[in-house]
Amino acid sequence: MYLFPIIYAPSQLFSKLVLAIFYLKISPHAWYNYTVKATSFCIFGAYTGILFASTFGCKPVAKSWNPFLDGTCIDVGALYKATALIGVILDMLLIVLPIPLVYNLKIPLRQKFGVLVVFSVGSV
Repeated sequence: MYLFPIIYAPSQLFSKLVLAIFYLKISPHAWYNYTVKATSFCIFGAYTGILFASTFGCKPVAKSWNPFLDGTCIDVGALYKATALIGVILDMLLIVLPIPLVYNLKIPLRQKFGVLVVFSVGSV
């Protein structure tokens, strides 16, 4: 149980950052690149915070994997709820990010919708 949060945060961090880097590669617009970089900064900060909170949430740290030690821990339920909320918000942000690029494409509306569906599936 102790390793799950430590593995979860970096895996979410890197999967979301890879998608953000892909978005950087497909756009020549400076305003869009700035938005993607700001989103990447939020992703990095959020999941780094989650990693440290889940790793060092107990005092002493060994209490995380040995509940019989004396000490205190943060409210794990609240941490998991916050992690879920952060994940949903960042996922929705990553789904919404390519919409301005697709909207400006000079292709039929039906194809725009198809491209957005492909981006949405990739975001999930």
